[in-house]
Amino acid sequence: MLKNLKNTLIIVVLLHFTTISFAQNTSFSPYSRYGIGELKDPGLNKSLALGGATQGLRSPYLINPENPASFSSIAMNTFIFEVGVKSKTGFLNSNESSQTVSFSNLDYLAIGFAANKWLGFSFGMMPMSSVGYQFMDVDETDETYTIGKQYIGIGGTNKFYFGTSVELHQKLSLGVSASYLFGYINHNKNISLLQAADGFLTQVVTDNNTEISDFNFDIGLQYSTQIGDYRMVLGASYVLGGDINSETNILITNSVQNSAGSFLDTLSFDEGISDMISLPQEYKFGIS
Repeated sequence: MLKNLKNTLIIVVLLHFTTISFAQNTSFSPYSRYGIGELKDPGLNKSLALGGATQGLRSPYLINPENPASFSSIAMNTFIFEVGVKSKTGFLNSNESSQTVSFSNLDYLAIGFAANKWLGFSFGMMPMSSVGYQFMDVDETDETYTIGKQYIGIGGTNKFYFGTSVELHQKLSLGVSASYLFGYINHNKNISLLQAADGFLTQVVTDNNTEISDFNFDIGLQYSTQIGDYRMVLGASYVLGGDINSETNILITNSVQNSAGSFLDTLSFDEGISDMISLPQEYKFGIS
């Protein structure tokens, strides 16, 4: 009992650490400004090493959340614990400058185990998308005024999944998985006007914070057969998609700085704006 309690405590601590790590910025693409951000490559490290093959991937010592039917292949008396670390380097170029950006962070945590010879389970946490960008534009209208526009975005979405799979037949497996989607996305726009002659500076800042929280579901099938000395696995899965709940707060402020001092005024504050974000349905097929 003490050993089970210790293992449970370790898992809880690691899940908490994973949640904190996911809060870090893991994207540096200007295109992450749109939608829920830059989507994560599907699959864990082993499937990514195979070029992203997931649907037909089935092994007693492998976790494959992209097709929950694979969970029934986990060997008896086996407890699989997998942690992924991601490192990325990118080069951004414009007409005026270039920049190199890199990061390393904890990417995912997944656990899989078998209840018996025909029933397997898996749960874990991993990112779905990431938002990370910062760019600006400066326009000198004349020698008197300078207009600057700055755009900053951070955040992303994650999912905690729990899935199970049953081997219906020696060759056929069915799996289902439920995912809790959560995260936040912040978009910040700063428009400034500088009058160089008298040091007059005015800034209008729009701060848009969106929190995402909802559920999604997957279902998968795998059919395996022996062909000579080789085993062939046909796999397919369906992701429900649909509309997920989001809540947005929008704060717009105006600040003025001149020789008389500085002043800050709230132009508007819209709180708790409920909205829906559409996620597409996904049909996946594969063979290995």
